[in-house]
Amino acid sequence: MEVNLGVPEGEVDEFDTDLPVDLPAHERNLVDARNHLVRTSQAARVWAEDNPAHPVSYLVTRSDVSEQTKIQALRRIESVSLPFQVNELLDAARHFNECQAISQAAFDAEQPREEDHPDHGDRDIFEGLRAAYLNLLRGYRNWGGFGYHGWTSRKDPDSYPGPAIWTRQDCVFRFGRVLEREFPDRVHLGLKISKATTGSFDPEVDRRQSVDITVTIPGLFSRDMSQRRFRNLRHDLFVEVEWLKKSRWLNTDQLVKRCGRIQQNLINLQRSIDSGRCEFAAMLIVDDEGFLDFHGDLLKWPPDVIPLVVSPGEVVELGLDDGTVEPILDQIESLHDSTCPCSEAPLALDS
Repeated sequence: MEVNLGVPEGEVDEFDTDLPVDLPAHERNLVDARNHLVRTSQAARVWAEDNPAHPVSYLVTRSDVSEQTKIQALRRIESVSLPFQVNELLDAARHFNECQAISQAAFDAEQPREEDHPDHGDRDIFEGLRAAYLNLLRGYRNWGGFGYHGWTSRKDPDSYPGPAIWTRQDCVFRFGRVLEREFPDRVHLGLKISKATTGSFDPEVDRRQSVDITVTIPGLFSRDMSQRRFRNLRHDLFVEVEWLKKSRWLNTDQLVKRCGRIQQNLINLQRSIDSGRCEFAAMLIVDDEGFLDFHGDLLKWPPDVIPLVVSPGEVVELGLDDGTVEPILDQIESLHDSTCPCSEAPLALDS
């Protein structure tokens, strides 16, 4: 069976132990190891909730940190200072990872050679991109700026954008991080588009620019690369990123200006596809204000650029809401209806 790497996330149930009699031993061991890991994780959480004053209890019970990250952090702490339940969790995670590696190796050995299914590359890029996007949305549900007061002005004592996104670069960083999980050692930030780096660069058409996130082709570590070859690479994916900051609809003019930048990014991305710089392109918009729910028609999407909107509306639309997000949509609508200047005149991008 195919193996999903990483420890089980959140409050999950054990797998059924009534397994087929002909199940290979490595798969049976993996199921047993996973069930043991689930039990020890639950026991560690119960201990942490009963002992909130212990220094590691806060980490064990955090819902906005992945289980793998928790375990990696806990492993850096001297085991003698950890309670029995947490040490049991670390031992179970170590055993689970060993069983995963064995099962994954067995699964990989059964797969056809890469040349036997040449069309899978496109599918893998789409699947990896979507997996990264959904993982970002799940985290955004917990830390997104839509759940905080927002930044209205320096004079507003309540202004605060939230704990995770303070700048556009934070959006780039967070999406780059989840992409790296899907495309290990292939993610780069700030690739320059110029004559020095891009063979298709045309100064009559192109402006010098940089791409926020690039997912390049696999295997570059083992390739005999040169400047000539690098300039003519067709990378797998380009992603541009923009942040529509929550401002309680008091700074709508700034959001319209940012939409103008988004429109130029969309043009550049389509140009990169057409000129062969990348196979696929996507535009990621972190929309804390919920602006595009009301004024998405400001943007004209090129035919080949994939839209990735990270917003409270998308959390609800894709069924990722835990019950805390949907009520905020009513607040956003109320603020829009009472504050947005579109009630006086339609919003429009500068020509």
